[in-house]
Amino acid sequence: AMHKKKEGKEWEPSIPVPDLKTSALGMGAFLGISCNLRYQLLGGADRWMTEHLTSLAGAVSATALGRVVNNQVGEPTRLFALGLPMHATMAKTAGSAIPQFTKKKVVKKRRKVVKKRVA
Repeated sequence: AMHKKKEGKEWEPSIPVPDLKTSALGMGAFLGISCNLRYQLLGGADRWMTEHLTSLAGAVSATALGRVVNNQVGEPTRLFALGLPMHATMAKTAGSAIPQFTKKKVVKKRRKVVKKRVA
């Protein structure tokens, strides 16, 4: 609604926005099935590796690799469950992804204090 006021009545979002029902069901399915399953698998793999591997560094490294793969699998799955295009997170251009900050010049004014004389 804010973009329509700012950009005009012909403004359209760059990706299709799913309705509330699709978003709620998709996110529920994603969290209940995909996230929970991957979380349990990572927890089981972590436990198995710490019990069976001889070095803790090897177990931690393997678990870290599993978590990176988990993130790479999870994001496309979330977009699919929500009915969004796979490139939805990359819709921003490289220039808009980095916020640009401008410094504001602050001018401090000094006030002259006038003391009243008590007679």
